[in-house]
Amino acid sequence: MAFADIAGHETAKQVLARAIRTDRVSHAYLFEGPAHVGKTLTAVAFAKALMCAAPPEPAAACGVCAVCRAVERGNHPDFLLLFPTSRVETTDEEGQKAVAEIEGSEIRTDAIGRLIDRAHARAVSAARKVLIVSDAQAMNPVAANHLLKTLEEPPPGTVLVLTATSVAGLLPTIVSRCQLLRFGPVPVAETHAALARRFPDTDPALVRSVAALSGGRPGWGSRLLEHPDALRVRAQVLDLAARLPAEPPVACMKAAETFIEAAEAWWLATSDSESAGKLLKASHDRIVRTQVGELLDILLTWFRDLAIAGEPDAEALLINADRAPELRRGAVNAPDCAAAAGAITETRQALRGNSNLRLTVEVMLLRLRRALTHS
Repeated sequence: MAFADIAGHETAKQVLARAIRTDRVSHAYLFEGPAHVGKTLTAVAFAKALMCAAPPEPAAACGVCAVCRAVERGNHPDFLLLFPTSRVETTDEEGQKAVAEIEGSEIRTDAIGRLIDRAHARAVSAARKVLIVSDAQAMNPVAANHLLKTLEEPPPGTVLVLTATSVAGLLPTIVSRCQLLRFGPVPVAETHAALARRFPDTDPALVRSVAALSGGRPGWGSRLLEHPDALRVRAQVLDLAARLPAEPPVACMKAAETFIEAAEAWWLATSDSESAGKLLKASHDRIVRTQVGELLDILLTWFRDLAIAGEPDAEALLINADRAPELRRGAVNAPDCAAAAGAITETRQALRGNSNLRLTVEVMLLRLRRALTHS
């Protein structure tokens, strides 16, 4: 993946390319923007441009040398891509073990420790080491403070790239020590073109629909095209959000059950493991907690859209453009979208700990209903 292959984000790509050409690369960058818009892809492309053994021109990667291929595979000794994962496993009746790595849980201290060790190690074969922390807001407090020490005294020849959905989830001192680049939604036409290139054998009508539904998030669109059953789960979550204002408070208890069932369905729809069902049964709480995080991202897009749906010419900016009539109706009641976003963020943080899953979701839904109805 090179800069030219990434849809959108022209300003960010130009800033990074200019830094390489002028030899003014910062020791640390922070890419902030919505999930699945291409932050991590851009970070990997940046790493290849910095590390390529035979760049065809400044700020470009050849894509075919041993370094570029190793970075693409994620196994170059001078490159590390760290993201939140959780290992789950189960054994069937015949003694066969099934293992899966789940994305979306906490980045723990030991993982950041490995990154710090790599940062201070001598480079093996590349001109620079590049270390990426994807979804850095998932670091636990101890891990974040450990990383801060490395940012304060960066080792020479090492570039750190953090990606995050919001700087609000990071220590201000971490943010202040990074060069901040903001990533926004990719225009629908560019998203459509990128998805069409990646899925040339998929029904063109489905690709166009998913591009529109993606809200400028090519990574999210790719995931849906890889796992089309997830579209049904997304619709279920948005249906729940749309009907909350008309429901009595007690209905939030039943809605919590529906939400957790949707998280189970999301896992089954998007997991590439042949033993997804067995893993869900064996590690239900751990898996559902991580999948709820995916559904919280969907809920955030709903309240983001509600905040602007009542404005003139807002339809072109809606992520959930296919639900525009419902969003316009909901915006009439002036929902407290900031309070709703706060409830979702706090729920995400609580679920990374040991909070009761069902109770946490119930409380969130009650808070969302209050934000929608002011009661």
